[in-house]
Amino acid sequence: FVGTYRASERAPPRYNGRFAQVDGLRALSIIWVFSLHIIFILGEFLSAQDFNAVSSRPEYRYIIHGNFGVDIFFVISGFLIGGLLLAEIEKKGSLNLRRFYLRRFLRLCPVYFFILVATLLWHAVSAHHRVNPSHAWYNFLYLNNFVPVEKQYMAWTWSLAIEEQFYLICPLLILWAYKKGLRLGVLLPSLVLLAAVVSYALVVRDPNPFYFLAHPVLNSHEFSRYFDVLYDKTYCRFGELLVGVWVAAIVRNENRSPRFFKNGTVMGLFALVGFSLSFYVLNRISYSSWNNTYPDWFMASYRLVFAIGVGLILLSTFSIKVKNESFWSSFSTFVPRLITKFLSLRFFYPIAQLSYSIYLVHSIVIYLVVEAELPKRVGQAVDLGFLGFIYAKSAVLTLVICTLLYYLIEKPIMQRRP
Repeated sequence: FVGTYRASERAPPRYNGRFAQVDGLRALSIIWVFSLHIIFILGEFLSAQDFNAVSSRPEYRYIIHGNFGVDIFFVISGFLIGGLLLAEIEKKGSLNLRRFYLRRFLRLCPVYFFILVATLLWHAVSAHHRVNPSHAWYNFLYLNNFVPVEKQYMAWTWSLAIEEQFYLICPLLILWAYKKGLRLGVLLPSLVLLAAVVSYALVVRDPNPFYFLAHPVLNSHEFSRYFDVLYDKTYCRFGELLVGVWVAAIVRNENRSPRFFKNGTVMGLFALVGFSLSFYVLNRISYSSWNNTYPDWFMASYRLVFAIGVGLILLSTFSIKVKNESFWSSFSTFVPRLITKFLSLRFFYPIAQLSYSIYLVHSIVIYLVVEAELPKRVGQAVDLGFLGFIYAKSAVLTLVICTLLYYLIEKPIMQRRP
């Protein structure tokens, strides 16, 4: 099935038992998503022409791609959950499903449900016109990603629904594979390929092309059609989570890992290919016009290709330095080690700790800040200075709120988990 590995021999620095480079990747992802939503939420208040004038500016190109931060979250979640499950089944020969589901519930649900209830109460008191609570019960059941996006409550939480659905299935999949003696090195790539096939079938079945739209203000019908068919459906996105599980399985493979992770050429190649795949996807997509068309295969697989790139980059960070290695081997692992050192900076650790709460509340905070500040600029262009002000004010308020949520709700409950 899979083997074990000595984490102390191979793993980068850890803070409180966490992989430091994974925390760095998580922190960068939430910063990316936060940055995107500054522009996206601003679009709620702009005309199509004004929004396009902002979003199509070259300096914002990679910020508009911030939705890929969610794909990175999926890879990270698959890696961490997969690693935990594989470690338990290797040690005990089985999985304590009750304990696993209870720990997931206590980690994810309390603060999420608190935010849901708080926003519903806010709606009852303020009757805010942007809040539609009629479908909020789907959120409590983690089924909101199967509601049309225009009717979703806290629409950005669709990704939480996908992750929770994955957490229900992943332990059963790994347990079944273990009992049947299946090799994860074959099963997981096959399921990742299946995810691409499912997406491709949905793309070619539809007689109309799908488009990349930065915001529904540009074309609400096409935005919703793409979102509801491909973007937020578990059967289209589970491959990205499985990429993370696949990376975890490779890292834990005892028979091949020692030679594998000491091979500087291989690990350097992983980093190079990973960056190449990721940047290929990002540079292939253009938001210069909402009706740009792309090949069916690209529309069906681009997020999975990006996730594989992220998985390879993550895998490369587990390369280890060996004594008396050749010049070429040392040179090849320079990039993976540089990535690992950067992602392991302590600066990222507190952001990673707060990332879950940040994801839950940041859109609410940004919306309220934009709603309060934009009317003060009537007749003025949305320039970089204004966006910076919105960003700074929203970031400070979000961090204050999320710090309180972490220390008052998240951390106390996590400390009491079985």
